[in-house]
Amino acid sequence: MIFLAVTMGFFAENIREKITYKAIEKEYMESLVSDLKADTSAISQAINEWSSANKDVIVIQQSLKVRPVDVKDFYKSLSNDFWHFDLFKYDNKRWKN
Repeated sequence: MIFLAVTMGFFAENIREKITYKAIEKEYMESLVSDLKADTSAISQAINEWSSANKDVIVIQQSLKVRPVDVKDFYKSLSNDFWHFDLFKYDNKRWKN
């Protein structure tokens, strides 16, 4: 009788752990999907900012090749968002401390 009770307790504990692990797995997957959506958005924004910065570099290169340099256009190119680019940082909410 005691053996049967211990065995049933063992099975019940295994079932409970399986349910808990499935819930944790679902939470991890939802977190992963959320992180991927945030990362995709951030990468898209970073690509747009890099494209804008690359256009500024082309303008700067063209300004330097032309003699005399139009100082007003040159400083306008330098003052754009080219120097204020934030590097892409991935999102990982689950593992943040």
